[in-house]
Amino acid sequence: MSDENQIAVNIRDHELSWLLTDAMELYLLGRKYSSLLLLLCAVDALAKAVNPSNENVGKRFRAFLKDRLPKYTGVQNYYIKVPKRDELFRLEYILYKYLRNPLVHEGAHLDITIPASFAVFLDWASGARYVKVDNAKNRVVLGADWVVEILGGVINDALAEALINRNGVSIANPN
Repeated sequence: MSDENQIAVNIRDHELSWLLTDAMELYLLGRKYSSLLLLLCAVDALAKAVNPSNENVGKRFRAFLKDRLPKYTGVQNYYIKVPKRDELFRLEYILYKYLRNPLVHEGAHLDITIPASFAVFLDWASGARYVKVDNAKNRVVLGADWVVEILGGVINDALAEALINRNGVSIANPN
């Protein structure tokens, strides 16, 4: 879309924007896990808004992220080996099954510095922007700031897209 065709929207006009706003404020205050939890809730809520007829939360969450993640990861379709399961999974599956679910349902603290038996861990070290398969420790490590960044970007874009579509303006795929 050319600059002259860009449509300005204020994402704060969306009823779910508080999730992103609060998540970013918590992140800046150093409450990074709380921030991440709100971002995951925002993905759940937006996925339901986009596809309310799909009652399977996991499928809805993954479908929502599938076409939106490549803009932020730079990769269209890739699989990551999860050593603990000895299987390959797409990033959106890992974010749902091995990040969202343990955080939301178990209150898991997936910090790389805390020994535990989870399949996926977070590295909150400054500048950690990666996905690392750690076969020696039987885990996948995600750069936590990177996860916050990509989820924040996806949510921001989805809020803007929803507002544009709500106003009857058709836009192309944001990717």
